[in-house]
Amino acid sequence: MEFFDDIVKKTLQYGEKLGVYLVLRIQKTKAKYIVINNGETEEMSYNEAGGIGIQVFTKDGGCGFASSEKIDQESCLQMVEIAANIAFQIDKRGGKKNKEIFKISSIKDKAYASVKYPFDYLKIEEEEIQLLKFNKEIIDSYNCISIETFYKFIEDQWRIIRSDGTDVFYNLPRVAISNTITAKAGNTATTRSAISGSDASILIDKDKRDCLVKRTKNACNLAIELLEAPTIKGGSYKIILDYPLAKGLAHEAFGHAVESDGLKTSILGDSKGGFNKGQAVASSIVSIIDESVDGDYAYQPYSANGVKRRPVNIVEKGILQEALSDVFSASEAAVPITGAGRVESYRHIPLPRMSNIRIEVEGFVPMEKEIEDVTPEELYKILLENNLAEPHEEIIYLVGYKGGQVKPSQGEFVFNCSGIYLLGDSCKLYQPAIFSGKVLSALKAIIGALGELKLDAQGTCGKAGQSVPSSGGSHYFIVLEANKDVIIGGA
Repeated sequence: MEFFDDIVKKTLQYGEKLGVYLVLRIQKTKAKYIVINNGETEEMSYNEAGGIGIQVFTKDGGCGFASSEKIDQESCLQMVEIAANIAFQIDKRGGKKNKEIFKISSIKDKAYASVKYPFDYLKIEEEEIQLLKFNKEIIDSYNCISIETFYKFIEDQWRIIRSDGTDVFYNLPRVAISNTITAKAGNTATTRSAISGSDASILIDKDKRDCLVKRTKNACNLAIELLEAPTIKGGSYKIILDYPLAKGLAHEAFGHAVESDGLKTSILGDSKGGFNKGQAVASSIVSIIDESVDGDYAYQPYSANGVKRRPVNIVEKGILQEALSDVFSASEAAVPITGAGRVESYRHIPLPRMSNIRIEVEGFVPMEKEIEDVTPEELYKILLENNLAEPHEEIIYLVGYKGGQVKPSQGEFVFNCSGIYLLGDSCKLYQPAIFSGKVLSALKAIIGALGELKLDAQGTCGKAGQSVPSSGGSHYFIVLEANKDVIIGGA
C-alpha cells in the first residue's frame, strides 16, 4: 500500500485545488476458491483484484462518488473530477447534505490481523490435497451420503485516506470451509456444516480439523436420520436454540433494526429516525454486543471511513443502549458514531453494518463438553438438573441455522433450521420447520443459557446490494420459554 504514496499525495492536492474534501479507499484483494464434490476436484481458482473509490464532499456537505479499477494518477484525478462535479450538483439541486465527515478526528494507524498461517503459507495445490483428504474421509464413512466441500480464503488489504490527514492501513483475512451434505435413500435430506477463521489453521491445526470432522459427521448423521423423520405439530413450545440459530436471531432479527440508517422504519426507532434508547427489549439477563474480534471471519478494526470500530453494547441487561452507526447517518439518528461503516468493495459507499454479534446471558450454566459432543439426551438431562425444564414438559431443540428473513419495520422474523428434536428421556427427531415470530417476544422469552460463548457462526450479510462477511453466536444453547408470539411451523 505504500507504493501508492505519491498518487495519494497528488490526488489530495488536486482535491484541495478544487476546494473539496476527499475520502480515498484503496483496496487490493487476493482470493483462493476450491470446490470438492464427492472426492473429486470440481473447481479451483485464484484471482487478484483491486481499485480505488473516491468520495468527495463540498464545503456545504454535498457528496459525490466515483471509482476505478486503475490506481494510477490519471485515473485518480479523473475520478476526483467526476465525483466533485456530482457533489457540486447536489449542492446546486438541493440534494441531501452531510458535514459530519468534517467533525471526526484524524488518525494514522496500521492495524493488521493476528494470523498464524498467512494467505501465502500454503499453495493452492496443498490446500486442495488437504480438502480432498477431508472430503474422502467423510465419503468413506457413509454409504448414502454425498458431500460438496467449498473452501475460500480471501485477504483484503485496505488503505483509507482523508483530506484531514487520516491514513489508515488494515487487512481483512477470512477463511471458511462449508459442506453441503445430502442423504439419499428413497427420500432426500440436506444438512450443512462449516468452520471459519482468519487463516489456514482451519486446515492445518489438528484441533480445528477434528472440530470440522465432528461437525460434518454430526451433520451427516442428522441427514440420514431425517430420511425417516416425521413432521412436528406446529405451535408454541419451550425452545432450545443452538448458537448458530441464536446468532441468526441476533443478526437478522435485531442487529439490522439498530443500524442508524434504517431507524425511520425500525421498531427500535421513531418516525424521525431517532433511536429509542432506554426501551426494554429483552429479558433482564440478556445483553447483545457487536464488535470486531481479532482472528474472526468478520474482523474489521476500522470503518471504511477510517474511523476506529468500537464495541457496541446494543442491549445491556435487557435495555436498549446503543445503535450501530457510521459518519453519514449517526447525526440524523442522534446517536454517537461507532465506526460501523462497511463496504463490499472499493466500488461501494459505506453503510452501517454488523461485524461479530453475540447474545450473552447472565448466569449461564457451564458445560464440560464441546458443543459437538453434546447429544440431545445429554442436553435434556442438563436442562432438568439446572431447573431450566420440568419432567414431561414439551421442549424442542432447533439445530442448524439455514437462513431467514426479517421485517425491521414490523419486528417480525422467519428462520429455517436443519432439524428439530423433541427432548425427553428418549429424544425424537422431526423434519425442519419454520421458526417465526416477533423479535421482542423472542428476546423477552429467553430464560437461560448453557455453555461458554461460541462466536464462529459465519455467514454473508446482504444489504442495499452489498454483501459483507458476518459472524457471531451466543452460548452453546439459548433457552426460550414458550410464547404465543414465537411459533414453530409444521403439521
